[in-house]
Amino acid sequence: MDEAFRLMDEMGRKGLKMDNVTLNTMLRALCKERKLDEAHDLLCSARRRGYFVDEVSYGTLIIGYFKHEKASQALRLWDEMKEKEIIPSIITYNSMIAGLCQMGKTNQAIDKLDELLESGLGKDVDAVSYNTIILSLCKEKRFGEAFDLLAEMEEKKLGPDCYTYNAILGGLTDAGRMKDAEEFISKIAEKGKSEYQFLELGKRQDARTSEIPQEPHPNAIAYSKKINELCSQGRYKDAMKIFHESKQKNIILLKSTYIDLMDGLIKRRKSTSKGMLSS
Repeated sequence: MDEAFRLMDEMGRKGLKMDNVTLNTMLRALCKERKLDEAHDLLCSARRRGYFVDEVSYGTLIIGYFKHEKASQALRLWDEMKEKEIIPSIITYNSMIAGLCQMGKTNQAIDKLDELLESGLGKDVDAVSYNTIILSLCKEKRFGEAFDLLAEMEEKKLGPDCYTYNAILGGLTDAGRMKDAEEFISKIAEKGKSEYQFLELGKRQDARTSEIPQEPHPNAIAYSKKINELCSQGRYKDAMKIFHESKQKNIILLKSTYIDLMDGLIKRRKSTSKGMLSS
């Protein structure tokens, strides 16, 4: 940190200003090292010295605060940015929404989504913005609100995608609402969703996120393998029982397992419907 200030002082004596790229690089480095107070001091010092401080500068520190569970500081910096009429990017909005949800502040996250939709960035809203809140609502068993957002996504043609469906399906099973989970899958089947479509939607969302995939836990691999085997044998009820068991043990399954399970149940639903029609 001292080196950063010395660099700014030296550049000032020479009549030079630190460019925005250098400033933001230093802010990112400090946040990565968890030196959030130093990063904030650097931001304030740069602003006082007349250096160009932009949305990325603020956004970097806001993301850093949320990453290290300092929601109040993130919100204060957000308000400061808005007061200075610096327009947040869609990335910063999504980070703010995700951070609030992670801190259990789902209602505030919803307020930020509403603010985003009413702003000039409303046209840039994507499935990520909605999925984060839907997942948080499902964790809180607020399924009515989650389904309202799902309907809004569909109306705006923003999806839903495999992440949306997995959030709702996982939430329903976590709450022990297995019948509702199967009814939800039936509705997906009626819309003609298939495994291929889930995979394609998932790939598109993966391309929009910078998160590095974590190594799956051995238990997740074991449960996923068992569920996949049952699905391949057409034993979907047994697969759902294992799925429910994994949820009770807080085991996060592989994404492919959700896709296999949902696709299998969709096929079973279609097969049952054909049987009823032919009888």
